Amino acid sequence: MEKPALANFIRFLEDKGLIRFDVMGDGDEKFSNRFRIQKYVFLARMMGFTIPYEYDIYLCGPYSKKLTNDYYDLARNRTEYERADGRLDGSFDADRFLRVIKDRTNKWLEIAATLIERKPHCAGREDLVRRVKNFKDEPEPGYISGVLRKLEELRLV
Repeated sequence: MEKPALANFIRFLEDKGLIRFDVMGDGDEKFSNRFRIQKYVFLARMMGFTIPYEYDIYLCGPYSKKLTNDYYDLARNRTEYERADGRLDGSFDADRFLRVIKDRTNKWLEIAATLIERKPHCAGREDLVRRVKNFKDEPEPGYISGVLRKLEELRLV
């Protein structure tokens, strides 16, 4: 079951000041917390966090319906979350994860996760940038290429 690992990961995120585990209901902060949990779990898997969520591409990039169900369940039934201590599997490179996501905007996280998810489906770097640009309808010239360069530097793509 993924929920104990997810509860520890969310506690880790909260302890590092990256989110506040408040996901129920409407509002910009609640949406941002849900969004960030999705992208942080997706990116953490690239750095050894072993949690088997499957992702599909969606409006804001990679999205896991099971992950959504699990964090809502943790929010409704807080016992599991309250027991979480924030300790994570030893294979997870928490320091690298924190360096990668430090000071990243939601936009950067969305583009980065989309680039990583789409890369296996593209024929090279230019095709990847073009497809993500078309999919995200990104008006800023060079933004997607800049995120991709950073991901390449970080060896995430």
